[in-house]
Amino acid sequence: MVRDHGVAQALTPLYIRREMTIDHDSRLRRLRFRAWHRGFREADLILGPFAETHGPNLTPEQLDTLETLLEQSDREIYAWIVGQEPTPPAFETGDGA
Repeated sequence: MVRDHGVAQALTPLYIRREMTIDHDSRLRRLRFRAWHRGFREADLILGPFAETHGPNLTPEQLDTLETLLEQSDREIYAWIVGQEPTPPAFETGDGA
């Protein structure tokens, strides 16, 4: 059990939870970083430029979808990109992009 001597605050996760409010620019910066630093270079080279180019024009709902996409495994994302596996409906844009 943690005593309340400021320690509980130090144990709070450093990431930002969705229910917290965050301005669009801060959220976009965080998502851009995640898109460029996946640990799988091929995914970095696809998702990073996408976040840079299209991120500023995304709605909050579209940022939610991008955030959910970035939570998926690199293997799955790469398989969707190269067509080895079908893209799940949640991520299918319907415009061929």
